[in-house]
Amino acid sequence: MKLQDANDGPANLWRIAGWTLATFILLVPAVAMRFTPDVRWDAGDFVVMASMLLVVGGAIEGIVRYVPSTSVTKWGLAAAALLIFLAVWAELSVGILF
Repeated sequence: MKLQDANDGPANLWRIAGWTLATFILLVPAVAMRFTPDVRWDAGDFVVMASMLLVVGGAIEGIVRYVPSTSVTKWGLAAAALLIFLAVWAELSVGILF
């Protein structure tokens, strides 16, 4: 099992892109609150969303680093992490599942 170096080119660009996307996802409601009264998040909402993004981002980083790159399991685990994130997000926002 080979760990990826933090400066190994394209992999580092994907890491930066992923964490930048997570940051923009967190910024969308902050910007929307400035333009519409329909979006009303308080500090707790931002903390929960940031925690969820950190957990799913960390899970995907762990999958990318520790699962062999030729394994199809890597893609399945990453997809599962994203689907769990989306299910929890939908449940917390509007109660779609339960």
